[in-house]
Amino acid sequence: MNRNIFKNSFVVTILLLFILSSSSEVGAFDYDEDIEVYYVEAPLLKAMFGDLLENFKAFHSGVYFYATESKESFTLDYVASPSILGAVFPQVNETTQDIIWMSNGIVQFNTDFNQSYWSSGQQYIMTVNGETFAKYLCWAELYNQTNPFYNLFEVRDNVTLELYLSSSICNDFVWATFEALYNLGGEIPEATTTPPSRDFITLYVTKEPYAITDPEDPATWDQLMSFYEKMQLQPNETAIQFVSSLVQAFSGNFYYYRSQVYYNLSLTAREPLTYSPAALPSGPREPSVVKFAQGCKLPPPLKTHNGIGGGWIFIIVLFSCSTVYIAGGLIYNVQVKGEPLSANALPNYNAWMSLSGYVKDGGLFIVSKVRGGSGVTPGGNYTSSDDVMMISDKTLSNNNNNNNNNNNKSLYVLYIYTNNNKSTSFSMTGYYSISYHNHHVDRLDI
Repeated sequence: MNRNIFKNSFVVTILLLFILSSSSEVGAFDYDEDIEVYYVEAPLLKAMFGDLLENFKAFHSGVYFYATESKESFTLDYVASPSILGAVFPQVNETTQDIIWMSNGIVQFNTDFNQSYWSSGQQYIMTVNGETFAKYLCWAELYNQTNPFYNLFEVRDNVTLELYLSSSICNDFVWATFEALYNLGGEIPEATTTPPSRDFITLYVTKEPYAITDPEDPATWDQLMSFYEKMQLQPNETAIQFVSSLVQAFSGNFYYYRSQVYYNLSLTAREPLTYSPAALPSGPREPSVVKFAQGCKLPPPLKTHNGIGGGWIFIIVLFSCSTVYIAGGLIYNVQVKGEPLSANALPNYNAWMSLSGYVKDGGLFIVSKVRGGSGVTPGGNYTSSDDVMMISDKTLSNNNNNNNNNNNKSLYVLYIYTNNNKSTSFSMTGYYSISYHNHHVDRLDI
């Protein structure tokens, strides 16, 4: 067999085995590795809200997961689609008498962490294992299905603070995430004594709100049209000014569109925005309350990892393939070709004997590249009285040629073989590199 073919096939085989044993998918994680959970915040832009959030810490929040062994990152957050303002201020068409809402809410899942976007704060919350995280993703899919609408406000009694209607915003998703992870076994360390702060956007009422059962009644629809025509955010208007103007304009009657239902509220003028710590889950865990999306593939029960690692698998596969190759070639050469049983009967015996030279030359090449050389030993001359090639650091000539015919040429040489009938003539004027690309595949999607 030609040594060039042997050498290239050997290198390619090694590369393929290494790639197969070490390849991984972006977004992949082990069920038994630790995954750290962080609360993260991003600023809400004044360009979008004007002075509505003046003197108020208003943030968009999410959850960041970091897999400690596979080094993968994941972020999940709940957002209004296409925007928060579209979920609060509808499009009113006076010509067609239509009120058009764009108040969808969606869970976003990303297999990365945008440090520049989540710039307002990061706080470690707990640690879970990969199995728990995989289950959580099925829970998040169900959350997305059961909370399809973005509801900005929660509604409470002005005196007792009794909660009448809950909100459905980014913070609610984050704290629901903490609750689900805790019930699934997440460990919150004692060092996490100060819970993170979150936004609360509350409408305070003097009596319990009631749902409008027949909004398409002509008289009722006229009231809704009139209300939303006037319910427009004015430039440089703060949140308390906005609520106060609504109370004054409609004598406290406020129509709140929540999850495709209109509610009539007896609104009172009170600051609707607060930013304060919210308790983290504690006490007995209730894993049975954590539900998952139908059809979502849950991980199998977690088993103690007693298997061998990828490095050992690579060594075993390489050793097995080499053994089969050598033994099979030896049997073929002795039984079929009739060669005597000796070391010379090994397949590609001469090439194997030259392997140490390959390693040495490769080492010299790497060292020379690190030092800025040409890829061969500088100043090295190898000569023979036989019909051989002569190699120096940058020139190559043949002893049988006339040295005065300007036949020398500048090039780089990695390997030179003599043409003395003891080995196959082979020279390579340059070097080849084998490269490959990792294909990024999202293992999980919501």
